[in-house]
Amino acid sequence: MKSENTKLLFVYQNYYNVATALGLTFKRIFNEMLTDFSSFRVKPISNNIKLGRVLNRIRPFKQLHFQSQNEQLINRVKREKPDVLFIIKGTDIKPQTLRRIRTAHSGITLACFNPDDPFNPASSNSRIVESIALYDHYFIWANRLVQPILDVGAKACTYLPFGTDTKVIFPIEKKEFRYDLTFVGSGDNERYHWIKQIVKESKASKTDFNISIFGNNWPKIPGVEIFTHVDGLDFLERISYSRVNLNILRKQNKGSNNMRTFEIPAAGGFMLHEYSNEAITIFDQNKEAVYFKNPGEVVEQTKYYLENEFERKKIAMAGFKKAINFPQTYEARIQKILEKLTVTAATA
Repeated sequence: MKSENTKLLFVYQNYYNVATALGLTFKRIFNEMLTDFSSFRVKPISNNIKLGRVLNRIRPFKQLHFQSQNEQLINRVKREKPDVLFIIKGTDIKPQTLRRIRTAHSGITLACFNPDDPFNPASSNSRIVESIALYDHYFIWANRLVQPILDVGAKACTYLPFGTDTKVIFPIEKKEFRYDLTFVGSGDNERYHWIKQIVKESKASKTDFNISIFGNNWPKIPGVEIFTHVDGLDFLERISYSRVNLNILRKQNKGSNNMRTFEIPAAGGFMLHEYSNEAITIFDQNKEAVYFKNPGEVVEQTKYYLENEFERKKIAMAGFKKAINFPQTYEARIQKILEKLTVTAATA
């Protein structure tokens, strides 16, 4: 049943048209839940990724483009007069834009869900940090970030872990497995170190299994097959065709969860997840997922579950059932967002 109580304008990016982008998930579910809903996509400088990267380095051109996008958003708010302006991350939304919207529309509720760490320079910028205090409600995926966000002036902050979008993440039917241990994701120093150490440990213990990586920015690693980035059905196939799916957390996600925490089990994959105090409260250890703390444990767990197929499939099935259960879906996450925003509006 749709809610008729909230008029919401949703702002998202998805610059590179990624099929599994969180902005598209939020957009679809908000639209399903709300009678009065509209969206605003912050457009990239160019739809051509390579050209866009070049133009983004030309500061005057970049400033002009995103100033235009901010002005368009201000005009949309002026025209539609929403009750709530909800922004995903807000990479290129200026604090001045939020201030102008607040001044012109004093009754509006400003809210944000940030899928990254706002204090991590690798995934944030000064605009994002400065904007935190301008939101009426901030939603964040890690419990440890709630207090720091409140400390810089957020009026309210709610822990909201990632979730499952069953419309875009689901098992792919397969005849046989193709890979032993698979990691799907872009490379960085942290992940490179992990994979190198896993290879080293597997050789030292004379454990024989193949390792496959699907993602950008990976150097050559002896003993590892490296393929290009995958998305959409290709992404689902890599998980489904893999006996063991590795989830190495980025530094900003340590101790918490990431999108893969839900995507791997929701796609029917067996998940070998870096140990996390938050993740194990969602997927039970050794029942719905298996956890590791060091490269040696990756090798030990991979060897064990390659040899014990029945247990591996049992855990994968239990993880799948948990991931698609309503409390772990984005429908549940957005329902919570709307409930929180109703309280925020009532106490404003």
